[in-house]
Amino acid sequence: MTLTFDDAPSPDATPSVLKMLAAHQIRAAFFFIGRNLDGPSKRATATRQVAKDVLAAGHFVGSQPKDHLPLTTLD
Repeated sequence: MTLTFDDAPSPDATPSVLKMLAAHQIRAAFFFIGRNLDGPSKRATATRQVAKDVLAAGHFVGSQPKDHLPLTTLD
């Protein structure tokens, strides 16, 4: 079984997820969206730090496009 987290990382939710995964010694895959990491804003800076925490914890990191339409709206 593989756990995956799309549209990551989030400075609001990801730290709690990382704690839970560590407590159970589980590795997961996190798929980042580039726009969440881009720019000088406080939010982007916090998001980049969470991304580093994901990597430091030994999880797999994948990349989604910088942006994409919601798949539920596509034909």
